[in-house]
Amino acid sequence: MALPRPSRPLAAWQDFVGFLRSRERHDYIAALLAVAITSFILYAFYHDSYAERQPRIVYVESWPATRTDAEIKRDITAEQAARDRAKAERQAQYKRLADQLGIR
Repeated sequence: MALPRPSRPLAAWQDFVGFLRSRERHDYIAALLAVAITSFILYAFYHDSYAERQPRIVYVESWPATRTDAEIKRDITAEQAARDRAKAERQAQYKRLADQLGIR
C-alpha cells in the first residue's frame, strides 16, 4: 500500500480556506463556543491543581468516662440553647435585611 504524496503547504492552506468559505455563520459561532467552553474547563482544572488548600482542623471534645447522665443532659441542653440563640440571631439578621430591602 503506497502512501499519498505529501502536499505543499500552499495547497493545504488553500484547501483549508476553501473549507472555511463553505461554512455558514452559525458553524463559526458553534465552533467558537466549543473552543471557549473547552478552554475554560481546561483552565479551571489547571488553576485548581495549583490552588493552595488549607487543612481543615476538627476539634473533638473529650469527656471523662465517669461523666454522669445528668451532666450529659445538662451539656446537651446548653449546646442546644446556644444553637437556638444563634439561629434566632441569624433569623433576626435576615429579617433586618428584608426590612431594609423592602421584602415582605
